[in-house]
Parts: sequence; structure tokens; C-alpha cells
Amino acid sequence: MATFQARVEGLTGLSVGTSPTQSELTEYLKDGVLEVTERCILMRPQDKELFARKSAIQDSNGYDIGRAEILGVMREAESDGSSDGSTAWRVCRKVSPLLQSRVVDIDSLEYASKFNPVYLLDGNGAVNVYPTPDGTNDGYVVYYINNTPVNGSDGTLVYSNDTINYFPSDKIYLVVLYASIKSLDNALSAKSDDLPSDLSDIVLEGYDTSLPTYTSPSSFVMPVAPAGVDLDYSSVGSVESFVMPIMSIPTLSTIGSMSLPSIPVAPSMSEKSVTITGTAPTYVTPVLSLTTAPTISDLSITEVPPVAPSLSDNSVSFSTTAPTFVAPVVSPDFDDANTWVNTEEDEEMLAARMQVISGQLNEYSQNIQKATQQMNKENLEYQAQLQKSIKDADLSSNDDSQKLQKYSSELNSYQAQVNRRVSEYQQNLNKEIQLFQIKRQNELEKYGSDAQVNLNNFNKENAEYQAKLQKDLQDAQLAESKEGRDLQKYSSELNSYQAEVNKEVQRWTNEEYNVKFNEWSERYRNKLAEYNADIQKESQRVSASLNEYQAEVNKDLQKYQAETGYDISKYQAEIQAQSQKFQSDLAEKSTEFDKNIAKYSTDYSRAASNNNSIISKYGADVQNYSAKLQKVGLDYKWMTERLMKLQQEYNAAFMLMRPQQQREA
Repeated sequence: MATFQARVEGLTGLSVGTSPTQSELTEYLKDGVLEVTERCILMRPQDKELFARKSAIQDSNGYDIGRAEILGVMREAESDGSSDGSTAWRVCRKVSPLLQSRVVDIDSLEYASKFNPVYLLDGNGAVNVYPTPDGTNDGYVVYYINNTPVNGSDGTLVYSNDTINYFPSDKIYLVVLYASIKSLDNALSAKSDDLPSDLSDIVLEGYDTSLPTYTSPSSFVMPVAPAGVDLDYSSVGSVESFVMPIMSIPTLSTIGSMSLPSIPVAPSMSEKSVTITGTAPTYVTPVLSLTTAPTISDLSITEVPPVAPSLSDNSVSFSTTAPTFVAPVVSPDFDDANTWVNTEEDEEMLAARMQVISGQLNEYSQNIQKATQQMNKENLEYQAQLQKSIKDADLSSNDDSQKLQKYSSELNSYQAQVNRRVSEYQQNLNKEIQLFQIKRQNELEKYGSDAQVNLNNFNKENAEYQAKLQKDLQDAQLAESKEGRDLQKYSSELNSYQAEVNKEVQRWTNEEYNVKFNEWSERYRNKLAEYNADIQKESQRVSASLNEYQAEVNKDLQKYQAETGYDISKYQAEIQAQSQKFQSDLAEKSTEFDKNIAKYSTDYSRAASNNNSIISKYGADVQNYSAKLQKVGLDYKWMTERLMKLQQEYNAAFMLMRPQQQREA
């Protein structure tokens, strides 16, 4: 047979280990044994013996059975040599603890002998038997309702067992159902631990919104003209200064935060055990007080049979013995009948025993009649033999004849006296028996009437109790129905939550982030392109101005050299060098700016890509979070429905134990 753990796992779909633990399952099994025992006895008190346990032989008083219900106590009266001691044990009567001093007082009517022992419970519920055992063929055993769940080997009941001792095998499935119900309660209580962690607010990667700065080259410095050279550049003009273009960075519109709905709260589930408000009625057995049975003494015949006369040798030859009356033996067992009433409280067995006693008494009366008839028959035969012997004899003496006549008369008188004694005995016996039977019949009728009254009261109280029980069961079912509705509502809220989260994430992504960020990106890219174009345009303008200036200077220099013949090549070379340096600085600054712009664009694109990944991951987290919530809700709903089904099956089993008339009430 499968272990209790395997059977519970099969009924619940749980994996025993965490919720519940194996230790918790063990406790549920023990609690189940006690509850099933109590409820079965409540429904069918006649089945108490199915849960009975016998103690070992106790040699001293004070045996503690944990206040379990005692079915009976037996004490050893003596050693009889029997292997099981079956003839040496006596049933102990239960007495009040107030009689403890009287049951040991030999002068008290309550005195307990080894053939009529008693037991009582002390203040701690321990069993004490009297006469007090001293360890010499006077131990006692206690039969009680088992209150310590054990396995088939009398070891501690644990999850890995598959049998239960002192417990009917056809009720073990109820213990498994009880443990399954408690295990599901445990798992439901821990189900909140399976809820996913709350989602964190989305955090986007930031980036530097400041554009790279363009550094203008140093201003063109005209070399100092050589001494003695009087050049007039008034007509040449000046080199245009580099005017830095201004870029107006577009402002990113404020991206609103997502407004996520609140996570629905899981409903609180109560234990699915039924709270019984009423108290089961107890049938009170009426007290039967029986009239003491009459003492039936043996029939005593005090009359002495006549002595046969002494006759002479030549008189009658007669050897037949005179008949005597043999009274029958009567043995009606009134003690057995009293035991069935006072100890066993079995009215049907009492009636059966009374019928047996009546039969014994009738048999005794018939035996008296038979004994009388037999004596009369034997006496007639004796008288016939005697008369025949007298006639056959040759009487030589009138004296012998007279003796025989006298003896015959005495025999007739003896027979008449015996018949009279038997008739008187039988009349008196019949009178006493008739009176006893009338009294016993009246007492039994009163007992039966009281029993019927008590039964009617019990049925009335039981009907009220059953009505309360049905109400309690209905209340439990209503509570379960409400919790079922709560679970349905919770499942609906989970679905709505998931839909709202998905809707909000989609709305925020499409309406907030994507629209505003894409709009800003487009305007930013346009501004950046415009700014870069302005830089290039300004560079070209300044370069063109410088070239024009240099051409004009060279032109003036050539004109001056032609007119004066002055060698200004060195000066011209300095101007050329300075101009080239200016051109080189301008190109370097433009290249550096282009490099910074490219790096800025790369950093911007990387941040935008990372933010898109963050948003996608957040969306996936939302989907996963919703899926976990839905799974938890489905698991919770399944376990609750399973719990309700097992609870209904468990309660239905006890309902079937009720008597037919109670189930139909």
C-alpha cells in the first residue's frame, strides 16, 4: 500500500516538503486519527469497540491513559493455570471516587472483593482498581478508546507509514482526506509567497544634452613689415573674422511616467473546517431495579418410609425394595439475568434470559410431576409384588399375616403423605414463581417504558442537534461559496490588472516616449545639421575672405616691388606662412569639431538604443509579471476547488454513518 505522503500528494497535487513540510503532514495525520475517531463514535456509538485498545497488565494503581474514554476494566482474581487466564478475570464495576474509602472497608456494603472488583478515576484521570493489586495474580487491564495514534507496529505515526493500529481499516481513507484538506489549507496560506515582486519604475539611460563647442582658430596676425618699407594696405581691407554660428537645441517635451494600476489583493481564505455549535445528545439509560429472585429450595420429604416387618423363615419370600421419592434438581440462573440488566444494560438479552429461566422453572415443575408419577408407579408395582408374594406363600402364622397387613397399610399412608408434601411444595413454588414473574414483568415493562421515554427525548434532542449540524454545514458551504466568489473576483481582477498594465505600457510607449522622443530626435538632428552647415559656411566664408585678402596683399606687394624695386620676398613669405598657419588652425578646429559632433551623435544613438532595450525589457517584465499573477490565481483557484471537493467528500462520509431515519429527517 502507498504511504500516507504518496496518497496525500495524489489527492492534492502537492509536493510535500515545503508547504506542507513532512513534519506538518505527520501532525495532520495524528489530528485526523483523533477527529475521525471522535466523529465516528458520535455518529455510531455502537462502533466504539472498533477503536478500542487493551493495555498491558498493570501491577499497581495509578495507570494514566490520558483521560481516554474507558470501555471496561478487568481484574485478575487468581491464577487458574490457563494460558490466557480466561477463568481468572473479573469485570470491574465503575464507582465514584467518593467511595474510595468504602470499597476497601470490609464492613461496608460497598466493599470490593476480588470476585466483585471495582475501579475509579482519581483527580488526574488515572485508573485505580480495588482490591488494590500487589503483583500476585491480581493485575488488571484497561480497555479504552485509543487516543495515541500509532502505526501498525505500535510506533509513532508518521508520514511514511501506510497503516494505523487500533483503527478500522475502512476508515483510514478519512484520515488521508483530513490530512489532504489540512495540507491544502497550508499551501493556500503560503500561496502569497508565490506572488511576483512588484515591478520597479522604469529608469532610462541619460546622455549629455550639451553640444560640443567649436573652438575658433586664432585670429590672423599680419607680420610686421620690414623697416623702410612703406606699404599702404588701406585699399586691401581686412580679413573677415570667424563668427561662431548659434545652435538652438530643441527642448525635449516632458515624458510622463506610466500610471500602473494597483496590484489586486489576494482574498483571505479561512480553514474549511465546519464549526459545530450544538452538542451531540447522549442517550441516558434508565435504571432497572429488579425484585430479588425467590430462593428455590430442594423438595424435602421428612416422612420416613415404613420398615418392612421381620417375618419367620417359612413365611413370605419377598426381596423387592420399597420405592422412595427422588426430588428433581432445579438450576435457574437469576445472576446471569441480573448481569445482562445491571452490567450490560441489554434489554433484549434480559428478555431472552428470562424466557430461558421460565423454561427451566417449567421443566422443574414437570420433573416433580414425573418424579411423583414414577414413585406411584414403582409403589404400585411394589404393592402388586407384595400381594402376590403373600398369596403365593403358605402362611403358617397369623402373626406374620398381621405384620404384612400392617406394613401394607403403612406403605399406603407413606405414599399419601409424600403425595401431599409434593403437592404442597409445588403449589407454594408455583405461587412464588408466579408472584416473582408478575413483579419482574411489571419492572421490565416500566424499564421498557422508561427506555422509550428516554429514547423519545434522545430523538428529540438529536433532531435539534441534527438541525443545528445541517445549519452549520450550510453555513460552511455558504462561506466556501463566498470564498469561491472572492476567488472568481480575484481572478477577474488579475485579468483586468494584466490588461490595464499592458494597455498603460503600450500607451506610454506610443503616446509618451516614442512620440515625444522621436519628435525631439528629429528636431535635434535637423538643428544639428543646420548648425554643422552654418559652421561649414562660416569656414568657407572666412577662407574665401582670407584668400581674397592675401591676393590683394600680394597684388599690392607686387605693385610696390615693381615700382620701387624693393625686395619684399621675405616679408611676403612671412605673410604666406602666417596665412597658411591660419588656414591650418581653421582646418584643425573644424576637424576636431566634426569629430566631437560624430562622437556626440554616436553617444546619442547608443543611449537611444539602450533606452529602447530598457523599454522592451520592461514590457517583457510586465508580460511575465502578469503571467505569474495569472498562474498564481489559477493555482489558488484549483487548490481551493480541490479543497472544497475533498471537504464535501469528507463530510459526506460522516453523514452516511447516521441512522437512516436521521438522514431522512
